Amino acid sequence: MKRLLNLLLRALLICFFLPFLSYALPPGDHYDQLQLDRIIAHVDRLEQACTDSYLRGVLQHVRLRYSKIGRFDVAICPMPGLAGVNVPWVAGLTLDRTVFDTYPEDIVLLVLVHESAHDFGFGGAGHGHMVGVIPCNQYSGITKLEKLILEVK
Repeated sequence: MKRLLNLLLRALLICFFLPFLSYALPPGDHYDQLQLDRIIAHVDRLEQACTDSYLRGVLQHVRLRYSKIGRFDVAICPMPGLAGVNVPWVAGLTLDRTVFDTYPEDIVLLVLVHESAHDFGFGGAGHGHMVGVIPCNQYSGITKLEKLILEVK
């Protein structure tokens, strides 16, 4: 019972508090935008080479919707224990500052696409619509997106 309450508390914290944190903190700076521009250029190359219609749609959505640093687009702020968060009732998505600054751009791209994919599926919740296509905690094999990244450099 205690474990269930702990899990519920974490879910409430992630879904209701953390997304709004990005509104209170500075969303990022000019250098963050330059890095995001490089990632979006890579997303564009992936989209052009992609043959899977669902993944191509998600990549197009990333390119069109999440190409700017800003409170209502892509915010970069500290989120200990999370790489990113995107919930339907909060505009934009948030990426963890440490992940964005220190991880390779391919990993940041995976997180950006994963969080963007929450705009699809059943009200943005869960990962069922991503399994096998985009990395998520419900699938341990190499995904279509990871294969595409390896093919397109």
